[in-house]
Formats: sequence, C-alpha cells, structure tokens
Amino acid sequence: MAKKQFTNSFQDIFSPTEIHLLKEKFIKTPEDNDDIVQRTTLLLSRQTYKAIKAIAYWQRRQIKDIIEEAITGYLNSLDANEIEKAIAQFEGDTMKPILREPK
Repeated sequence: MAKKQFTNSFQDIFSPTEIHLLKEKFIKTPEDNDDIVQRTTLLLSRQTYKAIKAIAYWQRRQIKDIIEEAITGYLNSLDANEIEKAIAQFEGDTMKPILREPK
C-alpha cells in the first residue's frame, strides 16, 4: 500500500468546511436561465459525429455548442413566418387528445 500524503495540518480537521457554500454558488434556478435547456438524443452518422467532435476539439469548445450553433444557423436561414406556422401546427396537433376505441 502506498503512504498517504496529507497536505493539511491537524488543526484543519476541526475547522468548518465551505462545501455547502460552493454548491449554492453554482446552482442556478430556472428563473435565472433565459431559455430552458431541453435534453435530446441525436442519431448522426459516424463520419458527421467525428467531424463535429474534431471541430469542437480544434476550437476548444463543447460538442453541444457546435451543434447548437449549426442548428441556430439553419433556423435563421428559414423564413420566420414559416417557423411560426410550423410551431403553431405542431402545438395544435400535439395538444389534441388521443381518442382510443373502447375495448
């Protein structure tokens, strides 16, 4: 077994810890966020994923940021009225109750 390397002094054992203060500092409530993040799963070809991963590595960014930027660019290229109509149609179709036949 390897010897333990203690870097703190014996008196540090009895001092109060600040772990709970650090956690509170980084936790954000939903009211703090401008836009709520939605988690999803994407199916990409291996070649596409490899390219995205390489770009993220090269630019020192996260993969999710590269994908978000690409999708935002695509949405910005579409007509705003067309997007609004699509959203309205989608929300209208998904809000309808599903009628099931009685057994």
